[in-house]
Amino acid sequence: LMAAATNRVDAGRELTAKVTSALKQVEAAAKGRAPRSVIFIVGRIPGRLDGIVAVGKGSYLNELIAMAGGRNLLADSVVAYPKVSLEGIVRLRPDVLIDMGDMADTVGVTEEHKRSVVAMWKSRPDIPSRVYAVASDIFVVPGPRMAEAAREFFRLIQGENE
Repeated sequence: LMAAATNRVDAGRELTAKVTSALKQVEAAAKGRAPRSVIFIVGRIPGRLDGIVAVGKGSYLNELIAMAGGRNLLADSVVAYPKVSLEGIVRLRPDVLIDMGDMADTVGVTEEHKRSVVAMWKSRPDIPSRVYAVASDIFVVPGPRMAEAAREFFRLIQGENE
């Protein structure tokens, strides 16, 4: 629709084909692998494991997680971005926990800050997950770079390049 509105139909078709192909490549790479349980945190009180909001059903991020071989543990929620307690996360026992909870404004996020987020989660012995802190607008703005987000989910969920 945007391509038609800007009189760039051919460019729109080309971009759509490119994104679709990239997403299918991620799905193909994940096919046949055992799904890993995932929680992706998109909001939380800075510096605390409180006020947690995660990806649920009905969001494009839920779809990208599934494409990458993840099983979103909150996919059965009644809202796209449910609130979840730390105790709820402990009870769900995700294989992979991805946190961008206080880093949605990705400008100026340092590697040190991301390490501190991982350390905060790792300070809890009842979190058995592989924990990653991410700060990238590929997860914030749905658009052509969603294929990039799917590839990054694949890398994190499958433990590639660790």
